[in-house]
Amino acid sequence: MAGLIGFILAIVILVLVHEWGHYIVARLSGVPVLAFSLGFGPILFRYTDKNGCEWRLSAVPFGGYVKMLSSEEKTALQEEFPNRTFDWSRAFENISVKKRLLIVLAGPMMNLIFAVLVYAGLAMVGSQEVSPRLGTPTAHSQAASLGVQEGWTIRAVDGQPVQSFFQAERLLSQVDAGKSVRVTFALASGPERVLDFYADRAGTQESTPFAFGLMPYMESVVVGRVEAGSAAEAGGLKVGDTILAINGKAVREAKTLVSVIREQGAKPLTLYLRSPDGRVRDVVIKARAEKQESGERVWKIGAVLGSLPETVYLRHGPIESLSIGCERVRSFTTMTLKGIARMVTGSESLKSVAGPVGIGNLAGKTLQIGPYAFLTFLAMLSISLGILNLLPVPILDGGNMVIFLWEWVTGMRPTPVVSMWLTRIGVAFILGLTGLAFFNDIVALFQLD
Repeated sequence: MAGLIGFILAIVILVLVHEWGHYIVARLSGVPVLAFSLGFGPILFRYTDKNGCEWRLSAVPFGGYVKMLSSEEKTALQEEFPNRTFDWSRAFENISVKKRLLIVLAGPMMNLIFAVLVYAGLAMVGSQEVSPRLGTPTAHSQAASLGVQEGWTIRAVDGQPVQSFFQAERLLSQVDAGKSVRVTFALASGPERVLDFYADRAGTQESTPFAFGLMPYMESVVVGRVEAGSAAEAGGLKVGDTILAINGKAVREAKTLVSVIREQGAKPLTLYLRSPDGRVRDVVIKARAEKQESGERVWKIGAVLGSLPETVYLRHGPIESLSIGCERVRSFTTMTLKGIARMVTGSESLKSVAGPVGIGNLAGKTLQIGPYAFLTFLAMLSISLGILNLLPVPILDGGNMVIFLWEWVTGMRPTPVVSMWLTRIGVAFILGLTGLAFFNDIVALFQLD
């Protein structure tokens, strides 16, 4: 139920944001907006404002639309609004190409602007961010070769103070190839240390998880998933449990815990846990040997484990928060576009395309966690929706933009036959993408893979 509520709430908010972009720019461009609907299907409520726009609440809440005056829909609009007269010279098709481009672009851009404002608002309110204290650097990285040690804290990058790990990561990842960057560290004991890092072609991100092999300090291990029928389930391990120690020894990183499990083999493992409600308890688990494709036997407990980094509470001023919002949208947009490119080239599985069930589950989980998690999820979903609509696919905003740009350059509009085929191609793409998303949801629900 939480997933359904979260999904509907997310869709309602993002549809309002997207369609509001089209609506407001159409109004500013002089195009009459006849209807603004939240949802599809039978109209449950309607109200006509002084500008002649009918605001609608429809029965199916999974979407919405803005209906503008269009000479291509002249007959249908006259039947839908029999008591109104229209100035067809103000129809969408009769305004300049530049204005049509702006109207179409406004929807996706409003999604991106919304995400910037959400991230900026969260930064101003304040939140837990990853601490600039460092864990053990990645093996064979620049950080390891320069002697960076666990417990050091990043204080500044090229003289610019930082308060969180990702502030430092953002500055370091922007270093151009062939350039060096100076990083100031506070040591666990003793004076500060200043080191120069050099950005070669693969020096900042491609070869290591984070820039130059610098890793955030992890403070606990959390259980992300427990496999059905596994040793973890039999021993009483639950999703959300924090593992504090194993066999009496404190543990902070998932990789350390995995190493202990594999070393102990069939010996009983005593895990010291903290439940999400704060309750502390012990469980005893016996790992089971699983045969790998290589023929090697590996001891596992059947749980997905993750490391949680140390955090600090930070609040930012309005200007800095706006900058943070822009940077997070830029970063997530870049990551999303790279993911799409990898799926097109086949280097990334199409299983990563989530459908309504997967999105609904995430929406429900973040809604249960709290407003901050849900708003963060909403911002990421808004960016994804904006990027999807900017793809150069007919019937999407990006596809219409390509058509308008063609008209702007050549002065020619597509013929009715070409428009019909472009629409068919666009519908086929959307149906294919929708089918893939639903298939992935079904696979995830029944764990078919």
